[in-house]
Amino acid sequence: MQRHFGAAAKAIEAERAKAAAAAQRNSAPSNHAVSAAPQPTSFRMVCSEPDNETDKVDQLYQAFSRLMQQTGGAVRQSRDNFADFVSKKTKELQTQKNCREVEYVVEVVNGEVKLKAW
Repeated sequence: MQRHFGAAAKAIEAERAKAAAAAQRNSAPSNHAVSAAPQPTSFRMVCSEPDNETDKVDQLYQAFSRLMQQTGGAVRQSRDNFADFVSKKTKELQTQKNCREVEYVVEVVNGEVKLKAW
């Protein structure tokens, strides 16, 4: 049985957006210029065949790299190693969960970048 957590994910994202907006309103104004577009703190995508969906894997890697840089970290693996990891993890989860699609989420949790798959 394949499960989709889209509605729950949307609700979580909406709640995070509300919390971020409230935190931004409550913070003291600074003398620095504020950018018009806030930097996203999470990225999610669904993948079923990462070897054939290189554009999605590239987006995931770029999101992971961007969030690592925002938090002061550094990416320790190449794009090719990252793609190999995503491919292996996708196949592993497809077998374990008996599903076709695997959802990946890159997000910042307590100041650390996390890559989650389910």
